[in-house]
Amino acid sequence: MRLGVNAEGWYRVTQPELVAAGMSPQVNPTTLQLYANGIQQSILVETAANGTFGPQNAIYFYGMGVDTNWSDTQAYWLIAGRELGLRIGTVAARP
Repeated sequence: MRLGVNAEGWYRVTQPELVAAGMSPQVNPTTLQLYANGIQQSILVETAANGTFGPQNAIYFYGMGVDTNWSDTQAYWLIAGRELGLRIGTVAARP
């Protein structure tokens, strides 16, 4: 599915929003992949404790718009691929 971004920043797209746009509710969250200009982008996928991608979950990504004569919106494409998608790494840290 296409996700349009016209401003730089962090984006959160919920599972219910994705399902409403046509994604299967039974999607395997480990295979979700996000692309911009044909290059896979790292995302953070929030899942339930058992690893499922349910109505309380979401994907997060850092997006940037474009500035051309024709558009200010960058197209990001989210797919359920056949292999693991790139993820944003996290680390445990103390405040």
